[in-house]
Amino acid sequence: APVVDPSGMVDIYLPAGEWIDFFNGKHYSGPMSFKSHYALDETPVFARAGALVPEQPVSDYSDQHPLDALLIEVYGTAPAHFELYEDDGVSLDYEKGSYALTELTHAVDADGLQRLLIAPARGDFSGQPAQRSYELHLHGSVPPRAAWLDGQPLERPTWDEEHATAVIRIPSRSIHARTEVTWR
Repeated sequence: APVVDPSGMVDIYLPAGEWIDFFNGKHYSGPMSFKSHYALDETPVFARAGALVPEQPVSDYSDQHPLDALLIEVYGTAPAHFELYEDDGVSLDYEKGSYALTELTHAVDADGLQRLLIAPARGDFSGQPAQRSYELHLHGSVPPRAAWLDGQPLERPTWDEEHATAVIRIPSRSIHARTEVTWR
């Protein structure tokens, strides 16, 4: 929903489903339309509940550092599946099968326990990191009370009230290891 009116007013339509404002964490239930004010240099962005958005830490350019740390934005409590594709980013070796795929699956049990499963990477490419740390950004309406990594307790997630986002940090581990993070 780009801001094109000099007044900053934007007409926004959200289809059916739960939507979360990408920047402030506010939740909306669609279908709905509304008007909102934004600065001319802002772009309203909404993620559907269940979206998994991988990111990398801020850097001057995309391949400044190997992707040995991965930020995963988890929106809401809807189930989700995402397959992360990676290659060396500089050659055409992917055409010869030189790339990796990593499946990410988010699910919620009947009792409210949430689970993010990061499957072992399949495939390889030049410059692929052997280890990776993760930082999960959980965009929800309430802070999780506890989190576990492969069944072992983690530090309590930090909570950003202003953006309704919890952060769970996972230490570096093999990209070929199955990683299961749960929280409640």
